[in-house]
Amino acid sequence: SENDHITPVLRNLHLLPVRQRIIFKIATLIYRCLNGLAPSYLAADCIVVSAIPGRRQLRSATSGQLYIPRTRTVTFGPRSFKVCGPTIWNDLPARMKDPSLSFDSFRKLLKTFLFDKWLLHERICGSCINLRGEMFIIIIIIIIKSCI
Repeated sequence: SENDHITPVLRNLHLLPVRQRIIFKIATLIYRCLNGLAPSYLAADCIVVSAIPGRRQLRSATSGQLYIPRTRTVTFGPRSFKVCGPTIWNDLPARMKDPSLSFDSFRKLLKTFLFDKWLLHERICGSCINLRGEMFIIIIIIIIKSCI
């Protein structure tokens, strides 16, 4: 019916929700930028930390992290590709940043990673919502009993 939740359907079809789908698209675009498969104007925004003079000795330089530029605004700055792309890439596990991965292998690993992360979040938040509801009922019962 129209009031049913979409979560079970997404689970059964192994589809990503909108937020994870956006992350998936941005991460695949970053992969393309780092492997010379994207337009140069996008690849110019993907700067590996090890390529920046003075930062080659940092731990982030050896782990394949990308440089995240500072922004002046809180609202729109982090939404730009220059910031959100490297942020998403840096949050990925090291095994997914392996330069020897093919594009198809990267996409499969990324989708599985995002899907598992989303399912875990759904389980945790779903149980929190249920607990809050049960706690709310218990509190109401206590209040009613104390008034009687």
